[in-house]
Amino acid sequence: MSTKGIFLVGAIALTSLSVSAQPLIPWFLPGNSIATGFEYLGCDGTSSAPLHIKTIPDLHIDISTHDIERWRLLPDATYSLGGSSVTADGYTLHSPDVAAFYTAGAPGPFSLEHLAAATNSSFEDTYRDWAHTGTTYTGGNTMGYVGLKDGDQSHTDLAIQLAKREGSTAPDRIRFLFTDALNGSSSPAPASLPGKPNFELQHGQLGRLVGDV
Repeated sequence: MSTKGIFLVGAIALTSLSVSAQPLIPWFLPGNSIATGFEYLGCDGTSSAPLHIKTIPDLHIDISTHDIERWRLLPDATYSLGGSSVTADGYTLHSPDVAAFYTAGAPGPFSLEHLAAATNSSFEDTYRDWAHTGTTYTGGNTMGYVGLKDGDQSHTDLAIQLAKREGSTAPDRIRFLFTDALNGSSSPAPASLPGKPNFELQHGQLGRLVGDV
């Protein structure tokens, strides 16, 4: 064998050893560290097409941080909620802990968008099947909804709903608050920590003005 042939075989062998000694690491295993702030999943400035994140099977899409699921987008989904059969296609859930939300007994998000504390999420008895195209809020033993409500005479209303768990006696209110730059004052003024209420609604009472701004 010529010297050139021996050199070529040796180069190939060294290349094989180098490759075998540094195997590719799947993205989800330890060792696949991001080295710079320029490593990302996305499109660069010359892209002429959007980035698509999608599933073709009937599977949801999850986003996690610190190995805790924070956000979920449902595929086609149907489940029972408050005695109603809910078509929850494309509903989204945003929570500090999505798994805890489900563990607390909720079958899924209550409307097209649901912002939920990780606990106090079982409000099926206060759910209304018209709460679809809007945002639901659950937490602190209270549920709220702001969104569209189909009317009874071929019209649609914008609804602001507030509900509490059965047996709770604390007076939850719908309040309009005005705020300014915080100065630490405890007085009910726009610059105070709680802000200055101007109008509020409380269950069983007519709305009332509570102050001027």
